[in-house]
Amino acid sequence: MDGYGVTPRDVLSLAGTTARQRQPVMEASAPLQRAVSSVSTGDPALDAHTRAVAAEVEELHRRLAAVLGLFGDALRDAVTAYTDGDEEVAADFRTLATPVPAVPGAPGTAMS
Repeated sequence: MDGYGVTPRDVLSLAGTTARQRQPVMEASAPLQRAVSSVSTGDPALDAHTRAVAAEVEELHRRLAAVLGLFGDALRDAVTAYTDGDEEVAADFRTLATPVPAVPGAPGTAMS
């Protein structure tokens, strides 16, 4: 082993942290939107451009929140797949380790 290891608990913790970041990101553009809504420079073109830039920032926040959601979901899915696979392998090993009852009269048994 190369010393690299990740525990499912740590990955689930990261998934939760990632999910919790979605809401603050979505809320981050609200103050900008409130400020921009009252912009009135006297230049309609500048006002429109300012609102367009604010809308772009809001869209970027929405996209970042969506990516954070996808990332968190993918982390949870990875942990589920890992733990399910690990349990399947463990179950197979338990099956292999289960003693097989001797069949009377079979070669290698006391009755043969």
